[in-house]
Amino acid sequence: MKNIFKKLTVFVLCASMIFTALAMSSCQGTGEELNENKTESATKEQQKDPAENEWVAIPRLIASLKKGTVITGDHIMMTVADAKDIPEGAAIKIDDIIGKYINKDVNVGAYLYEKDLSATEIKPDEPKKEPTAEELVAQLREELEAELRAEIEAQIKSEMENNGGGTAQPDGTVSVLRVVMNIRKGTKITAEHVMPVNIPEESVPEGAIVKFEAVVGKYAKNSISLGSYIYPADISISAVTPDGSFDPETEKLKEQLRAELEAELRDEIREEVMAGIATNVQTAADLGYVIITDYLAPNTGKDVSATIQSVINANPNKTIYFPDGEYILGSPIATSGKPSESVSLHLSNYATLKASSSWSNTEAMVRLGGAKAYNDINTNGSNYYFYGGIVDGNGKAKGISIDSGRETSIRNVSIKHTSIGIHIKHGANSGSSDADIDTVNIVGNNTSGSIGVLVEGYDNTLTNMRIASVQTGVKLIGAGNFMRNLHPLFIYGGNYNYTSSVGFDDQSGGNWYDFCYSDQFAVGFKMKGNTLSTYQTCFCFWYKQDSMQVGFKSTGKFNSTIWNSKVNLTTTSITSAYIQVANTGGGGRIECPIFNTACCNDATYKTYLKGEVMWTK
Repeated sequence: MKNIFKKLTVFVLCASMIFTALAMSSCQGTGEELNENKTESATKEQQKDPAENEWVAIPRLIASLKKGTVITGDHIMMTVADAKDIPEGAAIKIDDIIGKYINKDVNVGAYLYEKDLSATEIKPDEPKKEPTAEELVAQLREELEAELRAEIEAQIKSEMENNGGGTAQPDGTVSVLRVVMNIRKGTKITAEHVMPVNIPEESVPEGAIVKFEAVVGKYAKNSISLGSYIYPADISISAVTPDGSFDPETEKLKEQLRAELEAELRDEIREEVMAGIATNVQTAADLGYVIITDYLAPNTGKDVSATIQSVINANPNKTIYFPDGEYILGSPIATSGKPSESVSLHLSNYATLKASSSWSNTEAMVRLGGAKAYNDINTNGSNYYFYGGIVDGNGKAKGISIDSGRETSIRNVSIKHTSIGIHIKHGANSGSSDADIDTVNIVGNNTSGSIGVLVEGYDNTLTNMRIASVQTGVKLIGAGNFMRNLHPLFIYGGNYNYTSSVGFDDQSGGNWYDFCYSDQFAVGFKMKGNTLSTYQTCFCFWYKQDSMQVGFKSTGKFNSTIWNSKVNLTTTSITSAYIQVANTGGGGRIECPIFNTACCNDATYKTYLKGEVMWTK
């Protein structure tokens, strides 16, 4: 009975509401009367408790409205709805609706939302005007020009920053990107689309991109086939619409305009970019350097060593900058090892310090820390350096020496025609010199006794060096030194004896070698007997057969460790050995050696071999 009574109550209520709504819709009274009736009805409906009967009255549209229409009682009627079905934000009170303007087109039957109503007049939308052909061209041109300017500028900067040639590998090849899967126009390029391959440097196509960061995250402007190289013209920093996604005629027009604009803008923008870069480059004066040409003229052929020395002495804790040009030295120049008096010497790439033809001094042309020996890393100014340029010994002089100090560095220097390229002397800290040598090329003077790098001090780091035209590539008298990626090359035609040539001569032990490469020297790595050094992934190679081919040689018992190192033996007609040992015994180890045992006529390696010889014909 209770359920029947509830259903009957709901039916009567619904019938009553419907009758009220129909009566309101047919009412012929004034608008004010209608609004009063509707407000009273809505107020009564609001007084009902939805929790008891779940029904409420809510206004809905009985006519479609255009944006900007003012709402009257003729546009709405009250309907009954379950409270839980009423959309959030729907307007319920009639007086919140009547007299308001609607801000969008609304269809019959819709609820009205407060966010769609405005108390102020809203103008209806004007009919959309289709652009003329001229207006469309102008609009597209404006849009494309802004897009292309950003794109071309980024491409030019990318070419300069990320496409400056691949890094040369030890085998003379260069890494360059190639496509490993077809790339459609408009595709965002990821690392999966490309991979680096090594090819001979002379075979790299001009302009081909060599670095991941230049393409990954960019968009393909054209479809790129599997196996192709990628060029700057193939990529865009902004999304590129694939073919067919827009109206063909409009897309064709855009492509035509893009081509025309790119041709017009590229040279103009390149000039702007280059001008901007030139403007932003800091000069030596901007950096606060002391410029040596303010005190002397280069390229005079006259000895300027005394003037340079006076400038060094007068400018403690300054960087002395040498612009391009030739500066003749008749005697050594020396910096102070005392931190409060130190200077750094910075040479432009083609600035050359050249020994005079009358040079007779036994010291190096440049003596870092040579004016005053000091052992002090706590005082500001202890980290002085020699950077850049060319040091030319003129076939007579030694190049650069480190006489004292503990944080001295030599970087990005080309040293030519010297009897000793770099000489690191015993440091002031109980023999430790703690120097850093990086990215230095040395060409000796082709004489007996010539040395690329002579290291007497301890605890130095030498990395990324090329050495040629010397009797001995690197000679180590001190210990605790670390060498990585050093490549001395023996060159014929000099005034020296091939059989006594050595790539690396270790006289003290306690040194570490990583990927060091002895090229054509009679002995690749020579070590004093009973000393212990570590050789890892090292390499010996001969491009010409001569009287000897020995990878490692100990002048006494062998106590060092050789790991994963290759000796490229190719003949048995000469003295050919992976290792030679003067005295039997010693606790040395040879692990994972790589060489051709058929070309080795000395079986000493077997005594120290751990594991097996690795070789693939």
